[in-house]
Amino acid sequence: MHVHGTSHVLDAPPLPDARPQVTEWLNDPDHLIYTRAIWNVQRALRTGVTSLRDCGGPRAITIWLRDAINQGLRIGPRMWVAGQPVTTTAGHLDFFGQVTDTRGEVVEAVRRQVQAGADFIKVCAKGGGMRPGRNWRRPQYPAEELKALVEDAHQLRRTVAAHTLCTEGMRIVVEVGCDTIEHCAWYSENGGGDSGCRSRSRAGGQRSLRVTCDRSG
Repeated sequence: MHVHGTSHVLDAPPLPDARPQVTEWLNDPDHLIYTRAIWNVQRALRTGVTSLRDCGGPRAITIWLRDAINQGLRIGPRMWVAGQPVTTTAGHLDFFGQVTDTRGEVVEAVRRQVQAGADFIKVCAKGGGMRPGRNWRRPQYPAEELKALVEDAHQLRRTVAAHTLCTEGMRIVVEVGCDTIEHCAWYSENGGGDSGCRSRSRAGGQRSLRVTCDRSG
C-alpha cells in the first residue's frame, strides 16, 4: 500500500473506518477545528486507515477537508463525509446547526447538505447522551418526517445514515428505508431491550441495510 504524497510503502492491507468523527474542540474557531481534523485523518492514515467515513461535523469543515485531499492539497485517507447532521431543536448534535422540526424543513436540510457537497445524509433519528436532560430512549422524528428525508435523499442519490439507540427508533428507520444504522443499541423506556422490535427490524431488513455497532451515544 503506497501512502499518497510520500515515499512510504506499507506492507499491510488497506483498512476502512466507517464510524469516526474527525472534528473536535467545537468551541474553537473554524481554522483550528479544520487544522485538528487534518491531524486526525493523517494520524488515521499512519495507522493504516485508507478509507474514512465521517458521520457529521460543524458547518462544511469535513467537506473542505475531503476536497483538499481529493485535489492533492493535503495528505489523508479517502473520505466520505456527511457534513452537518440533520436533527431537531434541542436534539442530539443540534449545536452543529442543521436543525429541522417539520417535514418541509427536513427536505430543505437534505437539499442544503447535497448542495454543500455531502456524500451521504446523517440524521439523528433519536436523541443522544452528550447533553443532560435529553431523552435518548425515544425517537426524535415521527415516521412520516423521516420517510420524507429518506425519499428526498434517495432521489438525490444520497444514502441515509440514521443515529439511533432505542427500539422504537430502530423500527422506524428500518421501515422508512434508511441505509445504515449508527450505534444500533436497543434501549427502551423501561431501560431494557425489546426482542419483538428486533424481530420486526430483522423482518424489515430483507433489503440491504448496514449497521455500525459501538458504545458511544
